[in-house]
Amino acid sequence: AWRKVEELIELDPDVARAVDPTTGEYPLHVLARNPRTEPLLVDITILKYPQALTKPDLKGALPLHAAATGGNMDVLKIIFMAYQDAKVTYDGMGRYGNLFPSCCFRLSEPVIYPYPPS
Repeated sequence: AWRKVEELIELDPDVARAVDPTTGEYPLHVLARNPRTEPLLVDITILKYPQALTKPDLKGALPLHAAATGGNMDVLKIIFMAYQDAKVTYDGMGRYGNLFPSCCFRLSEPVIYPYPPS
């Protein structure tokens, strides 16, 4: 199934810019949240539309926030490295996306702090 998604994005890069009008999510949000997403597909999607890294959904969540809830550490690391400023960005629910401990200490679960650590 991922191969078909990859082919679609390769054939029509505008697919990476499509927004779901009901959620405000870009394909990168959806891929980031899915624990079974192939990391290469995230790389391709970012290459086709890197601005998606900075686009919040209607709840204010960036793709990095979506990746933190998805549980796929490889995808989380890709998004984190591509847009490190997102780690100091709040989502629409006031959660702080500081993912540094998860990425650097290989914790089994991503960490989202409710406010900036002091």
